[in-house]
Amino acid sequence: MSSTTARDINYDHAGVTMIGRMVVPGDGVGKLPAVIVIHEAFGLGDHAIAAAERLAEAGYAAFALDLWGDRQQCSLPGVMDNIAQLVSDGAAWMGRIEAARAVFASQPEVDADRMAAIGYCFGGASALEFARTGHPIKAVVSLHGGLDPVGKDWSANQARVLVCTGFDDPMVPASALTAFEVAMTAAGVNWEVNLYGGTKHSFTNRDAASAGMPDAIAYNEQADRRSWDSLTRFLSEAL
Repeated sequence: MSSTTARDINYDHAGVTMIGRMVVPGDGVGKLPAVIVIHEAFGLGDHAIAAAERLAEAGYAAFALDLWGDRQQCSLPGVMDNIAQLVSDGAAWMGRIEAARAVFASQPEVDADRMAAIGYCFGGASALEFARTGHPIKAVVSLHGGLDPVGKDWSANQARVLVCTGFDDPMVPASALTAFEVAMTAAGVNWEVNLYGGTKHSFTNRDAASAGMPDAIAYNEQADRRSWDSLTRFLSEAL
């Protein structure tokens, strides 16, 4: 395993202070292609940080952002309240991600002209919405991300789009996926979807069973591995 260097970075938006984790390969010398990592609904934790570390090992500067600040949650009701508040206030939702992007772009190891965003679950929806609303990123990847919070007009998008999702994910029904594909096609987006059979929600998270919802949420080793392979090839081409 190659060595990486990590540091925490504070940033603010509209009175909310957030702390993200930046990871770079080795000593992080020179300007590197960069990837924002947006965590699952419960907040910044081991899953998103591990993804940032893997990206750094692959040669990227990576920033696992903090979307919730001091409102990190352990309970499902708290999580749903956080999500509802952000989705109902698009300026705050996108503003927090943009604040993370801006502070990340200002770091000496980062090539701000070669930046992507990836996200998991609500983080996947967040990454897609960030691209859809025209923010300056070249590529976006959603892994088992919801589609309901994502708007329909992709005309402002500047990014290539990859969506990795499970056929058996009840949070991404076939009708929503089709509507999403039609909307991106209408706007001329360079998009692709990887659809994994026998695969439910949160398929990249080895701790998915702790949610206690086996009919809807489950880790899938094959889909996890294949989606990561697709993600790294996609980023290599886009950045």
